[in-house]
This record gives sequence, C-alpha cells and structure tokens, in this order.
Amino acid sequence: MTRCTFSVINLKQDWDQYVDLRHHSDSIQEILFWKQTIHCLKPVPLLRNNSEFNVFTDASDIGAGGYLQGTDYIAHRQWSVTEETKSSTWREVKAIELSLDSFAKVLEHSSVTFFTDNQNAVSIIKKGSKLPHLQGLALSIFNTCVSCNISLYAQWIPREENEKADALSRIIDIDDWGISFEFFDFLTVERFANMHNTKLTRFNSKYWNPTTSAIDAFTCNWHGENNWLVPPISLVSNCINHLVSCGA
Repeated sequence: MTRCTFSVINLKQDWDQYVDLRHHSDSIQEILFWKQTIHCLKPVPLLRNNSEFNVFTDASDIGAGGYLQGTDYIAHRQWSVTEETKSSTWREVKAIELSLDSFAKVLEHSSVTFFTDNQNAVSIIKKGSKLPHLQGLALSIFNTCVSCNISLYAQWIPREENEKADALSRIIDIDDWGISFEFFDFLTVERFANMHNTKLTRFNSKYWNPTTSAIDAFTCNWHGENNWLVPPISLVSNCINHLVSCGA
C-alpha cells in the first residue's frame, strides 16, 4: 500500500535528492494512512490457517454481487451510469469493497477469504496498484479491515466455480429508483431502499448494504415511525397487513 510513494521515489535522479511532497497528494495520503494505522496491524503468520469466513464476489456490466458462504447474506448493487464505463478490474475490486463494507459487522475480529475470478483484483488486494483509481479502492478496503480488525485474504478461482456470485452481479432491480430529498424532511425511515437510492440515514434493504438498518423491512416494528413505503407491487398487500399489525 505504498505504490504512490514508491513512484515518487523513483522520480529522483540522485539517491539523496530532496522531494517536495506538496505536489504529490496521493503520497501524502499514503503516509498519513500508515501513520494512523501501523500501530493497529497484526503480525502475519508464515503458515495461514483456514479462514473463519469465505466471501465470493463478482462483477458484470450490470452490477456487483457477493455472498457470505454458509449464510443467506447477499450484497448487491447496480452500477451508476459513470460506473458502467469503468474497467472490469475496477468493477471487480469494487465488488470486493461492497461485500466487505456490507458484511463488516459480521466479519469483525475474524479472518476472511475473498474469492474472485479476476486475477488482477487479487493482485491489487495484496499489493495495491500504481493506478490512482484502483489504489484508492485498495486503501478503502485496507482501512475497513484495520477499523474492524479483519484479516483479509484474496484468492483467485476459475469462473465456473463462481457462478452464484456471477448470477448475483447480473440482477436488475427494477425497484432501484428515488425521488428528491426535500420530500423526505418529515420521514424517519425508508422501508424499501438501498445504499444507492435512499434519501434517509435509516433505511431497510433487500440485500446486505453498508449502513442498512435491517434486511427485510417486514422484520421491523413500524410503530412510532414516519415510514416511507414504496414496495414492489407484489408486496403491497403485505405492507398493508404489516402496517395494521404494527399499529403504524
């Protein structure tokens, strides 16, 4: 995770040449990152034991998907118009970041292996990247691991062993839309949303998302809240029944 700093060092013509880092903001961020986190790092064992958790991730032209093996925990999001134009490597690393952020509370204080069918993504997780937009993702992942005390390992697998994550990445969520923020001033919780389209700090999502308050809105008590409800048509009757049963 010192790619940017190493690139700056390589620019020197003499070994003792002075380098003004004020012109290299990425290197400054790396140095500050290590200053703040190096005391938190755990020693790496020479012989690695089996991870406590396994996460499988994948990315497609449509979106990113991931799941925590042995559970029904699923992370998913569709790409924005801008993200759709990103490289396949960026999307694969972003899928890892999404799944890590989504499952972070579950993975706290543990070791986890992320399986991906993209070898470039594995290399970036292990060593970082000389490309700033990829290095930024690598640092984001590393930051999450430090803050949650997660030992993360990345491992490549053939595409045919990653079919479930591939299918998740191709889901098209027709309910992924939103309206203006002003409308939400008097509301307290959005029951059918995701991290990408929510307008409130508290929301319930269909899949695991970073900052979601709950998976499956029907597991929550809606009483005493100003609920924003825009369910899929197939769940309208369930919503009415749940409103009545909660006295909301």
